[in-house]
Amino acid sequence: MKHFKNGFTLVLAVVITSSILYLAISNPVRQNHAAGLERSLELNKKAVRYIQEGKHDEAYPLLQESLALNCLNPVTHVHLGFVYLEQGDYQQAYEYFVHSFNLGGLSPEVTYELAELLLRSGHYKEAVFYLRDGIKEFPEEKELSLQLGKAYCLAGDHDRSLKVLSELVENEEMNDAYKYMGLSHYARGEEEEAEKNYHLYLESIGIPAVGSISELHSLVWEDEDNG
Repeated sequence: MKHFKNGFTLVLAVVITSSILYLAISNPVRQNHAAGLERSLELNKKAVRYIQEGKHDEAYPLLQESLALNCLNPVTHVHLGFVYLEQGDYQQAYEYFVHSFNLGGLSPEVTYELAELLLRSGHYKEAVFYLRDGIKEFPEEKELSLQLGKAYCLAGDHDRSLKVLSELVENEEMNDAYKYMGLSHYARGEEEEAEKNYHLYLESIGIPAVGSISELHSLVWEDEDNG
């Protein structure tokens, strides 16, 4: 029993000593970590000012330094995504927007730009995935619903495209919705409905809607390619 007590006392002493050493070491580490997080936020604020002034090259190194200090802040990834977007590096912009998305940095702006990049590159089904998540969080953002209808249309899912876009134009007029409704109706062989929507769209952008359904379709599709 005596040996047991002595052993317990020894273990307790070791635990206490280890705890003291851990606190002595961990406190400076925690302080350094906190200082790094604070510095990261300061760098982001400076970078945002540069971005607002259109000085993306000046913002870039600040954001990279901020990311090195705290790689888990989705806002930093968002800002880098927009910098790369402005520089025309769409692949890097896509990667940073996805990182932000995965870190919980969901916003209407990020969802829109991420989907736009995917639509431009022909990744329609992936765009649908992100748009559906974005709309769940921000159902009031009609531009996201319009993009979803567009993504469904370009992906060949015309039933879903028409459902989304029809609900959209019931509540407010969005000219691009008529474009993709027309394209979906045309793909389904519903020429009368396609023609009606093509007329609404072309007239809204100041293009005379004259000619056969095939000619109207070509006009709308040419506008889509130029967009």
